Amino acid sequence: MFDAEALASNILDDAISRGAEHVWLEPKRDHLRVRVRVGENAIIETMILPKEHALPLVSQFKKLAGLNLSIHTVVQRGFLVFTSRQNECYFWTTTLPTLYGEKIVVCMASNEGLLPELRLPTNL
Repeated sequence: MFDAEALASNILDDAISRGAEHVWLEPKRDHLRVRVRVGENAIIETMILPKEHALPLVSQFKKLAGLNLSIHTVVQRGFLVFTSRQNECYFWTTTLPTLYGEKIVVCMASNEGLLPELRLPTNL
């Protein structure tokens, strides 16, 4: 059985371990493509998933980012905090409607870009 929650965690863990700055979940006609951007110019395709995994996986990312699961036709932006095996990471998350479903863009957020009430304490 497909576990969208576990796969979303694995995608984020993999992106963090690669030092990725962006993750893209891109629905295509017959599959869902997952890519990451590492460094200035390296874009790496990390997996191709069956089309039927697209909606549950996109919904899981929307849920993690606090986005409205029932809206599919407009851009939404949210913020997600993910605890990986290494540490707590912060991501801006954007959904974009496309011909074949919603595209998800996940961008690593630095602590400096956060609002003061969201910043990590510096004395840890």
